[in-house]
Amino acid sequence: MNRFRYSLDGNWYKGNTHIHSVLSDGGLDYHQLDGLYSDAGYDFLVFTDHWKVSTAETLADLRLLAINGVEIDGKDETGSYFHVVGFGFDELDLNGSTFTEALEKLKAKNALRILAHPHWIGNSLEDAFRHDFHGIEIYNHVCHWLNGKADGVFHWDCMLKKNPQVLGFSVDDAHIRPEYPLWNGGWIMVNAASLTKASILSAIRKGNYYSSQGPEIKHIEAAATQIRVETSLAKIIRLAGENWYGQRIGADDETGITSADFDISDAKGYLRIELEDFNHRKAWTNALFI
Repeated sequence: MNRFRYSLDGNWYKGNTHIHSVLSDGGLDYHQLDGLYSDAGYDFLVFTDHWKVSTAETLADLRLLAINGVEIDGKDETGSYFHVVGFGFDELDLNGSTFTEALEKLKAKNALRILAHPHWIGNSLEDAFRHDFHGIEIYNHVCHWLNGKADGVFHWDCMLKKNPQVLGFSVDDAHIRPEYPLWNGGWIMVNAASLTKASILSAIRKGNYYSSQGPEIKHIEAAATQIRVETSLAKIIRLAGENWYGQRIGADDETGITSADFDISDAKGYLRIELEDFNHRKAWTNALFI
């Protein structure tokens, strides 16, 4: 195995990396979103309006840490259709850009490029491999509301088999309008030195966070042949690897479990932790080793 990915020396910060405001098709402005999410215990938001690069970082009166982002969409040179969330840039001008041009501009800025809701869009595995995405949305709360097509885990596992660096994101994709009312259903918990843009983005790039629909991962550590994870109350904790490989520790009754130890002496390829609570909500680590 290579280097263990997780370092828990910092603080945990709750954030969302896919949010829409009135700048595109969202129902609330930056300040309304700031109040709503801060009251729900969030620490940071990445604002990702459609083809509108966020200006939230310029606002000095927000309670949350605001990070500028954008969501682009369109067909690439093969004719495949994509939605891509980008963030982690300082300045970005997309005026007049085609989808392919916008994607190249994000690459030139070394922005994080996340394949958005692949199940809902209908992206193939070939699509997922095509553009060197840093990550993929493994759960999208609004897509779950729309037609149940919220799951990107299969795409993610196939990507991880080729590249264990690929990051998984659980997101809201919140619009907060009558036809898209859901929010606070998918987020990430980042372990970072401080609540600053540089620190949060650095931790995200390293994969030093977990994704969740509700359950908490409180501690995770690796020894030479063992992984230990401590969690909020869970029904089952799984160690997932390539193809058929996996282990699981489950509760026999509703008393649940809050920790698991896995022997990884025979493990090959990538490994990740997935846990599920009694309400069928899940949490996921990134691939555990780099």
